[in-house]
Amino acid sequence: MALLFASFFICSSVMAQGTGTAIKGTVSDGKGVTLPGVTVTVKDSKVSAITNVDGQYNIVVPQGKTMLVFSFIGMEKKEVVIGSRTTINVSLSATSTTLSDVVVIGYGQQKRGDINGAIS
Repeated sequence: MALLFASFFICSSVMAQGTGTAIKGTVSDGKGVTLPGVTVTVKDSKVSAITNVDGQYNIVVPQGKTMLVFSFIGMEKKEVVIGSRTTINVSLSATSTTLSDVVVIGYGQQKRGDINGAIS
């Protein structure tokens, strides 16, 4: 009897950890092209997901959390309030940052202007 009670208690506590709201959606760029590999994170938690090849994601948001954060290399990070929605489609815009001339060498890196001689 005690074993049965203990197994019921363990199962119910495991189920309680999975409570939350399931959110799904698609992430695309400004032109409507879907983005695979976008990180979708519940703000102020360790819960995250990554979009699949079609730019779609599924994530379970713990109770009490109200915001999703979308981030992708070369795109601006976007925070979206969940509200009562279960489907959230997001469009990310490109960042306008540029990289300076950097040369990666076998034992470090230096700027192109600091190097004398040929680089191949």
